[in-house]
Amino acid sequence: MKTNKNNQSKKANYGQDMPGIIITALFLGILLAALAIWQYQNYITGHNNQTLVIVIVFASFGLLFFTMAIVGIWSSRYGKLILRDKVLSKLNFKGSEKILDLGCGKGLLIIEAAKKIQGGKAVGADLWDNTLEYSYTAQMVLNNAEIEGVSNRVEVVTADAQDMPFANNSFDIVMTSLMMHHVPDKNKALKEMIRVTKPGGTIVIADVNSKRFIPMLKSLGLFHVESHFATRLFLVPACIVMGIKSKQLYHET
Repeated sequence: MKTNKNNQSKKANYGQDMPGIIITALFLGILLAALAIWQYQNYITGHNNQTLVIVIVFASFGLLFFTMAIVGIWSSRYGKLILRDKVLSKLNFKGSEKILDLGCGKGLLIIEAAKKIQGGKAVGADLWDNTLEYSYTAQMVLNNAEIEGVSNRVEVVTADAQDMPFANNSFDIVMTSLMMHHVPDKNKALKEMIRVTKPGGTIVIADVNSKRFIPMLKSLGLFHVESHFATRLFLVPACIVMGIKSKQLYHET
């Protein structure tokens, strides 16, 4: 009973993306704002023959870095939740699906999907690299799944989207959110996604500039390929591209 109460009192933590970049942008914004104020004081007192141009330059770049930080915080705390909800709203769950989420991070998408499949399985895959942009571990996903009450149907694995350790035709739904723009060989990753998807299964890609995947998916044999605008992340449109695997594609493309 104590464990349940503790889980209910906790809140899942899906983190701030690009924390190093956000902190750097805030620091530079504060520094440049301070320099702008200092230069303006010199200007109005006539010291050092300062001009308003220097003040404007410092103030403009300070505002730019502050805007970058604010947009980054909004995109991470709210924008990616909007994207997640729109992805799931496009899928018709029966409740027994086996789902794969590539580049699952801390589990934002796969955990919410797990809530919709009482009799299914949700697998989150990632490389768990620590970079300036992201710092995730598999345990973070498991912790969030436990807090959200879906740990019994969430599994995490270490896997590269370009070479997955799953058998052909393993998943009803293969999805990825904000991962594909990191993949070096996107065509190879798409082939792998199709390979592990069951015939008649759905593939979903949510990302910035994701419309570029439409002709690639069609050329690889998917049908009913469609695109939906979701939101803007870092001021860039993020769209959902999805398609159905043909029942003739039983083997690796």
